Amino acid sequence: MSDHWRNIEGCIIEHQDFDTAKVWLARAKRELNADRFDIVLGELAKLSRKFPEDARITEPVLEILKEYDPAGDADRRAEIAEEKLRLNHEERVRIAAEERREKEKEEERQRQIECQKELRKRNRRKSKFKKGNPRFMNG
Repeated sequence: MSDHWRNIEGCIIEHQDFDTAKVWLARAKRELNADRFDIVLGELAKLSRKFPEDARITEPVLEILKEYDPAGDADRRAEIAEEKLRLNHEERVRIAAEERREKEKEEERQRQIECQKELRKRNRRKSKFKKGNPRFMNG
């Protein structure tokens, strides 16, 4: 079983050669008992969910699975759609968090600039009143 699956997976992942993957799947159906073949189909279904954003892999894999298990096609497609929604939501949350961090950094940078300006003002005021400043000496 592992050789069959490794060859199917290699055809799909490394070469995106779905016709050869179909040939290997047909061979697995002929050579494996029903339980082992179901495991291969299960691995193929996992593979289809592994790349929900990549239709170049997901769609052909779903079509291959549909040939062997047409009744499960709607469920598999629904699972992938849910996974896409989940990933999109996670991406939006990640982007929002990144934007929030950038905004906080900018606000902190602005606070530091304001603090430096205020510090310079204070230092200028202090220097005016220092001993020996001719403008403020009694004389």
